[in-house]
Amino acid sequence: MLGAKWLNLEPVVNAALGLAARQFNPRVPEEIRLEIEGIADGAGISYDEAFAYNTFLTLAEQKNLLKSLSLPSCSNVAAFGPASKDGKLVVGRNLDWEFPRVLSMYGTVVLFEPKEGHRFFSVGWPGFAGTLTAMNDQGLVITEESVASEETSVSGVPLMILLRQVAQHASTLEEAVAMIRKAPGTCGYHIMISDG
Repeated sequence: MLGAKWLNLEPVVNAALGLAARQFNPRVPEEIRLEIEGIADGAGISYDEAFAYNTFLTLAEQKNLLKSLSLPSCSNVAAFGPASKDGKLVVGRNLDWEFPRVLSMYGTVVLFEPKEGHRFFSVGWPGFAGTLTAMNDQGLVITEESVASEETSVSGVPLMILLRQVAQHASTLEEAVAMIRKAPGTCGYHIMISDG
């Protein structure tokens, strides 16, 4: 019986996710791979496990067995002009994956201060080198929400890593949009970029 208490599938699942995630390694900048290696060392887990964690959202959206783990989720909203109280830009974000009993308890806000690029705040969970929600020191805010897509690919940069690159390196709204448009797609997302 698969549900037997003595049967621990975690190592098997972790190994499978690690192998699946390896295909993204060449598409992730070395500085971020080294950061993930440091996270793995600090957490006492393998690099493959930490890397899979940082690419999980993109893996889960691919057309394979992981697809069943992901459903469209999260919400983004921006209001300004007559839609906001004082006419200034207000950004709202609901970051909710399908694992609320685990992830909601461990939400984190991290200030990244990279040697190159912009400082930025990231909202996510411990162990993220990438981001799903960020605001940089230039006032750019970037968020995402998963949406169903018939087309998927493993030939692009995993979403959390791509959004981190935008938060770290884009100075203007135009630069941020250009970075997203230039990147090969991986799966379905709405990406909202706001400039305060």
